[in-house]
Amino acid sequence: MRRFFPVFLSLLLILALSLGGWWWLRLSPRGVWNPAGPEEAMERILEEHTTEDWRSLLAPLWEGEVSEFEDREQVFSALFEAAVAGEELRFYELGEYASARETVYLLCASSHALGAVTLRYEDGQWRWADTAAGDRLLGERYTLSLTVPEGCRPTVNGRSVGDEYLAEENIPYGDMTPLESRFAHVPTQRRYEIPGLYFDADVAAEGQTLLYADGESFRYAPPDAHSYAFRILAPQDAAVTVNGALLTTADSSGGEDLYVPVDVPEELRGYLPAYLLYEFSGLYSVPEITVTSHDGRLLEGTERGDGTVCYTDAAGEVPEDLSSMAGKYMRTACLFGVSRATYEAFFPYLTGSSDLRSYYLMAQSSLSWIRGAGLDIRNVWCDSYLPLGEDACLLTVHCQCATSNYFTRYDLDLAYRLLCVRTAEGWRIQDMAYE
Repeated sequence: MRRFFPVFLSLLLILALSLGGWWWLRLSPRGVWNPAGPEEAMERILEEHTTEDWRSLLAPLWEGEVSEFEDREQVFSALFEAAVAGEELRFYELGEYASARETVYLLCASSHALGAVTLRYEDGQWRWADTAAGDRLLGERYTLSLTVPEGCRPTVNGRSVGDEYLAEENIPYGDMTPLESRFAHVPTQRRYEIPGLYFDADVAAEGQTLLYADGESFRYAPPDAHSYAFRILAPQDAAVTVNGALLTTADSSGGEDLYVPVDVPEELRGYLPAYLLYEFSGLYSVPEITVTSHDGRLLEGTERGDGTVCYTDAAGEVPEDLSSMAGKYMRTACLFGVSRATYEAFFPYLTGSSDLRSYYLMAQSSLSWIRGAGLDIRNVWCDSYLPLGEDACLLTVHCQCATSNYFTRYDLDLAYRLLCVRTAEGWRIQDMAYE
């Protein structure tokens, strides 16, 4: 009997150990012989779900960074497609998260991790407990750079770019003329930077001209860049400002005699005031020009046929006798134009050597057809008086009038530039030109 009990106890112990080992290998959650272990459960899950199922499942769980200018689902789908690339999905256990009753498997395609699946042992079997995508799916991203004119708001993929993306402002144009850099308001550019984009962006800057684009950098300019120019002739002693910038003699193209449409004799040309020519092109800004005489009067410009704007510094009030003579001459010229005055009517107003006498004499025979036309002279006045010494001057005479016939009426604003000289009989006209 003494031997029986030790042997019996040994057999019981061996049986218990055998049963325990069998249970551990066969029935425990992680038993080697357990046909329903976590790896088998994961294989079953993988078999029951297609690649598209995993795409739909992981898409809302993906935590990768996506810019506000791109669609999160579209970005994930593209990254998922690139990662899978037709490969079969596989899984790997993450040992650091493994325990007796819980484990995590990494879902992969080729060498790319797509997400993680958590399995938990409950009610005698391994169950799918959780899924996570995290930010495992990665793709190449880039920073989009946009340089646009000041005041322009660019768009990316139809979405306006906010000031939070402004990287630099008040950037000067590299090809701007030195003059324009002196303007009160100098046109500048702004540069926006948008990081973290995955796809080629649809970039737009409304109303602007695209200068350069390489997919990651875009540069725009105003559609009228370099298109503005000016060419003015102003008195040498006048103050000329362009968009707030005061021009100096160094800015001029040199001196030039005042252009007048009438034939000024050589002996009188020395009385013409000195003028400076200013001409600039290739401007970004519309030139706003102000010309002020030496005594503070604002001068008005008259455009010549070649595009030059002349700012004439008139002498002020026209002498009364000169104004009276020029006004009567203008009324006579209007009456002559409707065949209601003859060539002889000009004798009191023209010098004896004037070519105007021959002009009116030759013109008289061609006006008979207009005889009977109506004439309504409403206003006559003189301005732009410029003395040429004591006995000659330049003068502009204006007339607002209307002519009419049985069928129609024409309103006219006439202006003649006159060269007047003082004779023994008083002021007379030596030459005339239409303005």
